[in-house]
Amino acid sequence: MNKSNFAGLDLQGYKTFARETNLVFPSRITAIVGPNGSGKSNVADSIRWVLGEQSYSLLRAKKTEDMIYSGSDNRARAGMAAVSIKFDNEDKWLPIDYSEVVLTRRAYRDGKNEYLINNQRVRLKDFNELLGKTGLSDRTYTIIGQGLVDSALSIRPDERSKLFEEAAGIGLYQSRKEEALRRLEATEHNLERALDIIAEIKPRVRSLEKQAAKVGEYKTVQELLKQSLREWYGYHWFKALKEVNQTQQQLNAAELERQSTRKFFEKEQAEVNTLRTDIEDQRNKVNTLMNDLRDLRDNLQHDNQNLAILDERKNAAQKARLQAVNDLANLEEVIRAAEDNSQTRQLDENKIREELETVQKQFETLSDARKRILEQEANLRNEENRMREAQIEVEKEAVVIHSRKQEMTDRLQTLQSSQASI
Repeated sequence: MNKSNFAGLDLQGYKTFARETNLVFPSRITAIVGPNGSGKSNVADSIRWVLGEQSYSLLRAKKTEDMIYSGSDNRARAGMAAVSIKFDNEDKWLPIDYSEVVLTRRAYRDGKNEYLINNQRVRLKDFNELLGKTGLSDRTYTIIGQGLVDSALSIRPDERSKLFEEAAGIGLYQSRKEEALRRLEATEHNLERALDIIAEIKPRVRSLEKQAAKVGEYKTVQELLKQSLREWYGYHWFKALKEVNQTQQQLNAAELERQSTRKFFEKEQAEVNTLRTDIEDQRNKVNTLMNDLRDLRDNLQHDNQNLAILDERKNAAQKARLQAVNDLANLEEVIRAAEDNSQTRQLDENKIREELETVQKQFETLSDARKRILEQEANLRNEENRMREAQIEVEKEAVVIHSRKQEMTDRLQTLQSSQASI
């Protein structure tokens, strides 16, 4: 290649090049000299490696990890090896739209390799095709290593012919030809298999036609089944809906009746409260009369005490009996009047007790009426609960119908899947 094409080589972590090393090739011929073991061959190996060489024997290694700097006493081992080669592409000798082309290859200790063209990751196949068009692929013998000349002179004529073909740069087209032949052979195998399948299926065409006719009948039956199921479910749906509406109407009527009964009960309750108020007033009156009776008894006792005093005075005034005869007669009349007044008060007390008993009987009558009203309300509540249970049963039946509808829908989908499979 011309001296203007090969611009430079960058190495980092490759074999003995632990630090980043930049090699510049300013002239057409560049010689690298040094004692044995200084790494001269590693430069040639790095060029061969960055150009896509996959044979580790030519790279004097056994695995990818051997390409990475293994470390020393003063420096730890590297985790990656990277080699970049730069080409000047001003004259477009490389079929790529860049004035400068940088090819980079990286290797990691897990055996993974990366290929980059101008810092863009590409496949190894793209890498080899680009280099194969220019005579720089891994099998064009652009780089001649130690012992390769002796090997070329000692090989057989047919092998030497292959070497000349690869050196001429037709290896890319040879590989493409081999790949095209492999694809053609695979296509022929696929064609033979397709013909075998057609020959195998041809006797089954009549059976498939019968199956297609059955599928047509199945579709007709399926449509009839859909229509029948639609009518059946519609009939039961509207029937259940009608029963729900009737139950709702009965529930509304029961609710109105319950509200009417509640109003009547509240009215009766108000009357009971009024009667209770009247009874309380009568009780207050009775208490007042009892207090009056108690006062009368106290007065009678006081009168009795006065009689006792008078008796004592009578005994004490025995000597003045003649003078007090008239006073004694008057006193006896007063006593008789007091006794008459006591009897009158006794009669009033009996009358008040009779009135109290009458009020007590009225209270018991009202209590009985209240009990009857409470029983009617309990009956209405039971009726309401019964109607609610009936509504729940209707809803359960509706759920069962919906579940059966879903089941029939699943069966229909299964039949459709079977139809599609057929």
